[in-house]
Amino acid sequence: MQHDTSAHRVRLAEKNVTAQCAGLVLAYSRRLFIQYYPRYSRFEAKQFLLEAACFMQGSCPICLIDNTSVMLACGAGENAVMAPEMAAFARTLGFEFRAHRVGNPDRKGRIERNFFFVQTNFLPGRSFTDFDDLNRQALAWCKEVANANPKRVLGMSPEAAYVIEKPYLQSLPSALPPIYEVLDRVVDLNGYVLSAPARNWSESDDLEAERKLGC
Repeated sequence: MQHDTSAHRVRLAEKNVTAQCAGLVLAYSRRLFIQYYPRYSRFEAKQFLLEAACFMQGSCPICLIDNTSVMLACGAGENAVMAPEMAAFARTLGFEFRAHRVGNPDRKGRIERNFFFVQTNFLPGRSFTDFDDLNRQALAWCKEVANANPKRVLGMSPEAAYVIEKPYLQSLPSALPPIYEVLDRVVDLNGYVLSAPARNWSESDDLEAERKLGC
């Protein structure tokens, strides 16, 4: 399967805004899932990948991605090192990331072509009240248009091809992984979160501190 994001201009609450379209497509059936976000960090990536895996009711062993810092800790292509939190999250859903070679984006051409399809078929003439409305319409479009219409390369619709592909997908775990954001906090030796720039503190310092328990 292939995953990528693309910046799209959308009409949201009577304003033109830039939203990040996240997409995932199964390589054989071309079954597509998209959602939109105001930004796309590792937190949004986890949320999207979990929703995509649930929509597909499984996953492929390999998810091809570009050399984005959202997924990668360092390196690129064959030398890419995945961010530990993203690699661990992917493992819980039964797949691993693989970055395409630098300068070879055609390796994920299936998802790239779908972004063009989204911009020319889904977005024109539509406006949305908020991101929830946008994503509800995007999901309906995936089900009723993108995955329902026959594709010449398949000789059938992605939904029909998905029936053939589904038995070969990796099953999802019975307990789905939690969605969380990893944050760093600077604390003193007593576990207090520093509310001022880090420096040597003494017990007589008249500074407000908040006890951070269980962290």
